[in-house]
Amino acid sequence: MPIFSKEFSILIIEDDENDFIKLEGYLKELIVNPIIKRSKTFRETSEILSKGIPFDVIFLDLTLPDVNSKELVNEILPIAGDTPIIVITHNDVKNSSVKMLSLGISDYLFKNEINPSLLLKSIVYNIQRKKISIELRESEKKYRNLFYVCPIPMWVFDPDTLRFLQVNDAAIKHYGYTNEEFLSLTVSDIRPDEDIEKMKEAVETNKKNIGLFRGVFNHCKKNGEIIQVEIQSNNIDFNGKKAKLIIASDVTEKLKAEKALKLSEQLFKALVQDGADLIGILDLQGNYKFVSPSAATVVGVDADKLIGKNAFDYIHEEDKQRVINQFNLLKRKKRIQISPFRFRNAKNDWIWLETIATNMLDDPSVQGIVSNSRDITLNINYNQKLRQNFERYESLAKATSDAIWDHDFEIDRTYIAGEGYRKLFGYNLANQFSEHQFWESKLHPEEKETILEELNKAIKDPKVKQSELEYRFLKADGTYAHVRDRFFIIRENGNAIRILGAKQDVTSQKIEEQEKEKLISELIQNNKDLKQFSYITSHNLRGPIASLLGLSSLLDNYKVEDPTLQQILAGIKKATHMFDDIIKDLTKVLNIKDHISIPQEDLSVSDALNKGIAQNETMIIEINAKIESDFSAAPIIRFNKAYLESIFFNLISNAIKYRSPSRELKINVTTEIIENEIVLRFSDNGLGLDVNLYKDRLFRLYQRFHDHAEGKGLGLFLVKSQMEALNGSIDIESTVGSGVTFILRFQK
Repeated sequence: MPIFSKEFSILIIEDDENDFIKLEGYLKELIVNPIIKRSKTFRETSEILSKGIPFDVIFLDLTLPDVNSKELVNEILPIAGDTPIIVITHNDVKNSSVKMLSLGISDYLFKNEINPSLLLKSIVYNIQRKKISIELRESEKKYRNLFYVCPIPMWVFDPDTLRFLQVNDAAIKHYGYTNEEFLSLTVSDIRPDEDIEKMKEAVETNKKNIGLFRGVFNHCKKNGEIIQVEIQSNNIDFNGKKAKLIIASDVTEKLKAEKALKLSEQLFKALVQDGADLIGILDLQGNYKFVSPSAATVVGVDADKLIGKNAFDYIHEEDKQRVINQFNLLKRKKRIQISPFRFRNAKNDWIWLETIATNMLDDPSVQGIVSNSRDITLNINYNQKLRQNFERYESLAKATSDAIWDHDFEIDRTYIAGEGYRKLFGYNLANQFSEHQFWESKLHPEEKETILEELNKAIKDPKVKQSELEYRFLKADGTYAHVRDRFFIIRENGNAIRILGAKQDVTSQKIEEQEKEKLISELIQNNKDLKQFSYITSHNLRGPIASLLGLSSLLDNYKVEDPTLQQILAGIKKATHMFDDIIKDLTKVLNIKDHISIPQEDLSVSDALNKGIAQNETMIIEINAKIESDFSAAPIIRFNKAYLESIFFNLISNAIKYRSPSRELKINVTTEIIENEIVLRFSDNGLGLDVNLYKDRLFRLYQRFHDHAEGKGLGLFLVKSQMEALNGSIDIESTVGSGVTFILRFQK
């Protein structure tokens, strides 16, 4: 049997067909011919509410497909106006539902608990509650307007301590104390000394008086002037504590009261003129009767030029009808909030205004619609950028092959964006919410506990903003994929509120890494085997070579007459010495390559250069070579002493061997610091070489690029090996006929 018989309009915001049908059936049991309108998405809801269609109650499902619960509530509340909103939800979001009450939701019901009786109770309760809330809001507003704007001095004080708790502007102006000074005083401080006892008696009498208390008393202003005031006192509840509200009328000088009133009016006008909001008074057709001077600031038009003009003529065509519809609600409503609309300013640009309109046609001092408009262009532009960012986020999710996810801690739900989960793992979860337990259930049992610990550690650490995890994830086909999960943590006051992440299937990379590690292990072992073979070879050959050298020395003691035999023996001797040199070179190279920990120390570059000069001194003097140096930028290099001296020896001897026959040899050595390196440049004016032609052979073993001078092609190979052994490097710049510059880079 329906309970409500009057015309009753209801909006149900529910995307689930079964839940809607169930709720609709209950409502039809309770209400005679209810007008029920349904929307399935937030966008559809916005369009309905923006048209200004009045509803007696709104039922709201928090899990709409196009917006999360928190954004849904924040967006719907402003456009729903004073209509009660009752949330219908599941038990699993109980905490979130309770939180919604603090945001302005009237009530919440759990879907599996709804019945006609409970529904009736909630509708009646929340409509009445909303009505009382509106009345209370208006009452509080009237009280505050009365208290602060009233030209008569008023204050609230504690009857036990006699301290002032609150004073209005009129009291501050009339008595001369600042607000802070008043709040530091008691009512005894504004009484003449001779009236203190009388005042205390009056307070005690007033405590017992439940109703209005009146009396005339002497008061003392800050400047010492004594005035007579008529006191009206009543009991009030101030911040949960019993207090006294005082109205103090100065009956000594009524002119001062009139002046206080005038000052109050001036203050009001000053606030209107200097305020940031555009305040206007319009008739029911939207014509301006009054416009605040702030119009010049807000829309760039002088106030007097707007008077008589129709406000709707300045509104964008796409917004005009909506604003008119909302404005017309004032014919039966006291106050409305008009949703944001575009308004043309003096430059013919569109700005966004948000307006609160109040019907004060029955107020003889106003006789019109009072509109208070605020410029929210920056906010609208910001929200548009946010919307664009979200659209880009969705587009990115569609474009990337990664599995994109977004976990909201407030509702403890994970949103899956894009097709990544289906493409990578075979799960059809695109663009919908998923339980966090789904992800946990797919972790490999051997790794699950460790991965969850690492994730929780990152979430709890306020310093962690981004991180990544690698784990095995069960695919829909029953196989495990190796996943690299990168995520970014959004925090408020150090607490994680959301996590945005992207999963990549790195199974093929893992297989390649395993194969690479196997190959590296094999190469390391082969290298060890080759080194061992080299050591054995060089060691075992030392004996036979020593014997050959000894025998060749003995042959020098015998005179051989046969020229052919002499030539053969000379060849054997030369080959033996060359073989001995090769084994020595091999030993040097192996010693460099085999040193794992090479001692280093701070070395004077100048001392090392001088040692290299001393080792080549005979040839330097003979060819009259000039060597100049400048190590002022970096006089000290941390390196191995023997290696650095060997490097200078080889570079100097190399410059001597390949000097130009047409000019004296000049060598220049400098150092400089570039970022985290010390760069040493060794330049000569010798023959030079074609770097592009020989670039692949420059620092190889036994490579020579000029035939006129003797050499084994070992020096540059040793220099490169010694540099790289201590994390340094060597490079070369050269032009044929113009000399060579070796660039050595040392770790700073």
